[in-house]
Amino acid sequence: PASSNRCWHISAAFGVDTFRNGMDPLALLNYVRGLGTVPHLVCDLDGVPPLDSLDPESCHLAFELGLDTDASRSEIEGAFSFVRDDCALHVLEPGATPEDYARLIEAMPDNPRLGDILVACGAITRAQLLQGLRTQTDAVAAGATPLPLGEILQATSGLSAEVVHAALNKQTKAKQRGAAPAAATAATASTTGDDGRSIRVQADRLDSVINLLGELVIAGAGAALLARQTRQSALIEANAQISRLIEEIRNGTLQLRMVPIGETFSRFRRVVRDTATELGKDVVLEIQGGETELDKSMVERMADPLMHLVRNALDHGLETPGDRQAAGKVGQGKLTLSACHESGSVLIRINDDGRGIQRDKVLQRAWDRGLVEPGVTPADADIDRLIFEPGFSTAEKVTNLSGRGVGMDVVRRNIEALRGTVSLFSEPGHGSCIEIRLPLTLAIIDGFLIGVGNSKFIFPLDAVVEVIENRPTVSALDERGRGVVELRGQVLPIVSLRSLYALDSAAPERTSVVVLQASGRRYGVMVDQLLGQHQTVIKPLGRMFRSLRGMAGSSILGNGEVALIFDVPSLSLLAAEQPASPLTAARPPAETGHAGTTAHALHKANAVPAVHAIHAVHAAQTSTEGQTT
Repeated sequence: PASSNRCWHISAAFGVDTFRNGMDPLALLNYVRGLGTVPHLVCDLDGVPPLDSLDPESCHLAFELGLDTDASRSEIEGAFSFVRDDCALHVLEPGATPEDYARLIEAMPDNPRLGDILVACGAITRAQLLQGLRTQTDAVAAGATPLPLGEILQATSGLSAEVVHAALNKQTKAKQRGAAPAAATAATASTTGDDGRSIRVQADRLDSVINLLGELVIAGAGAALLARQTRQSALIEANAQISRLIEEIRNGTLQLRMVPIGETFSRFRRVVRDTATELGKDVVLEIQGGETELDKSMVERMADPLMHLVRNALDHGLETPGDRQAAGKVGQGKLTLSACHESGSVLIRINDDGRGIQRDKVLQRAWDRGLVEPGVTPADADIDRLIFEPGFSTAEKVTNLSGRGVGMDVVRRNIEALRGTVSLFSEPGHGSCIEIRLPLTLAIIDGFLIGVGNSKFIFPLDAVVEVIENRPTVSALDERGRGVVELRGQVLPIVSLRSLYALDSAAPERTSVVVLQASGRRYGVMVDQLLGQHQTVIKPLGRMFRSLRGMAGSSILGNGEVALIFDVPSLSLLAAEQPASPLTAARPPAETGHAGTTAHALHKANAVPAVHAIHAVHAAQTSTEGQTT
């Protein structure tokens, strides 16, 4: 339909994070339609990637539309106020000059066809374009040489020559960029400066390289073992050189998957602003250490837990401006997201300067739910940890943000599934801090290989503090294999893997103690053999072995044996918890939860010995001709 003299032209190109930030472009366009009538609208699909590489959470939409309305520019731009940070917006007033259209055409996405460019920018209508194309077709049918489309449109629709010239320049630039050497669909390269170049590679191809690298590490360990058995110094030295090269390749390849965590942090700016406005609070978000790099797959899986922790801090931690001023604080609260590398892992902190954990309310709710015996007051740290219990909530009513009792326990499970740990520190009246410690990668780690009887186990090397060799066997162990040992004048709690996992092997005369650190606490593990550092390719445990508590996965050694990898934080909780009652010990694993989170003890009566698990893995490996579970 023909538009009046009040027709504005709006160009809106939405950013890739529009969906992630909770915005819907269609809802915004419906709101704009309510300001008047829309005589024409074009959706530019050239920016949408192929289906096989399309991320459903990313937005690639761009719209060009006319709006016939009496509204002012501020009212039109106000419709896009919630997406101004994620949207390239251009608004042309009625009666815009050719220069205005030329600037708009230059800012538009590339489009290879002249007519589409002119329709998209609102210079002509679709009907005028079809009429011009029909004129060209009629000329060809009559045997005459057709005029260029731009000249036809100037003659039939009164289009300015300057606008046509700007569209032709845009078309020429698009063709030149399309004719330049392009990478395959799998990878696209772009310059990042005078000295450096960057390349984007499909994630599945990179994952395939990582898997092959893991097999190379295993094969290299096997070759090194055979070389040592031959006792030929030249062969041993050659294999040592190969092992060093494999380690360098491993480190370089794993770096390809590293991405800055600051991109994830930046998504929360809008979340903090909108949520704080909804709650009637004034909060500023501060980001520190955004350049800290973490494995891409881990960053993606941490987005939801971080989102819940941020919302939880806004809802429960930070107060309203009136409450803060009454407590002698400034009216504006501060929420800080920070990340840094520490001891071979990544440490993420969520700090707020709010009211802190209200331990009296937490303890009362724990008494009501039977989590703590009525009248018993645990230590402050134990009270703080109660908020991670399933279904626990102190909210008085259910809202969109809290009150359902679903959240913090899910956050903990998701973090522990990444071999990470979460800790909470709070000071009433001054705020809270949640610390998340994550490994740098989930694929290959440096491990410390140990032996207990016929079984082999691996500790993550970054969790090993020191080793006490040839420590005399500790006799005063309880039924769970727990005891203490003196270390430089201090008492160190220790646990025996042989007793804890009911390993069927005779105890040696002398044992060693591996000192581990988890969640700021140290404890020792009694082992029979110290087999040294080992490049560890992490393989997931099958469903058959998920009842093995304290285990994070498995790995294949150079001689083909399978070694179980310890989850150090879960092992510390498993070693510290109280022995289970016969009723609790008889419960199936589905009722007792995952490793390190319940009071269920691994009792000898129903324990799956680790050596039996290794034998089962060997049987599965043999039956599938080398493929491990």
